[in-house]
Amino acid sequence: MSDDLRMQDKGVAGTSGYAENPDTYVAMANAISFDEIHRSILHLIPDAPSRVLDIGCCSGRDAAAFASHGHDVVAVEPFPKFLEQARRLHTSPDIEWICDSLPGLPCVHGPFDFILASAVWMHLDPTERNRAMARVTELLAPGAVFALTLRHGPVPPAKIMYPVCGKETIELAEQSGLEVVLHLQNQKSVLKRGDVTWTRIAVKKPGRELA
Repeated sequence: MSDDLRMQDKGVAGTSGYAENPDTYVAMANAISFDEIHRSILHLIPDAPSRVLDIGCCSGRDAAAFASHGHDVVAVEPFPKFLEQARRLHTSPDIEWICDSLPGLPCVHGPFDFILASAVWMHLDPTERNRAMARVTELLAPGAVFALTLRHGPVPPAKIMYPVCGKETIELAEQSGLEVVLHLQNQKSVLKRGDVTWTRIAVKKPGRELA
């Protein structure tokens, strides 16, 4: 897979406020290991080399972790400044960097065996979530898993986050024909923020079982 940086800035309103100081967010993301933040979904990631999509890749930490386990990775991020830093930090030829965004992801082409959207879903408004779930479903291979996290708590200054809940997200996934395989509520913030909790959800597209 090529590591060329493809750009098509399609950011939605909910992602505003992050591009101004990318160093802060890249450092914050890199302060937490992949295994620590994604411990609850590790068993859902294919063991065999597979095609993985990382939506909202930020520092590239997760994309690099997937690539280190032999996966071909497409890492998507709406902000070129984040992508440039991620590409400098992570030089694996198995990562393709694309500047694009939900809900449409026009530059991304499936299918994928595993899709991750970590700390992304609350930046989409309800209409965008409908489109995003339908698009992710299109990109999933049969038997593939889509894992996502939902943030609950005060919205940081100058950021846009929309209220979101597990029940709504699961209903949306089921309407797209996806099956729930993981639903964890009231998960504590890995950054030790007492006023923030997370919901972790994973859904699967019916079909063949992945190794």
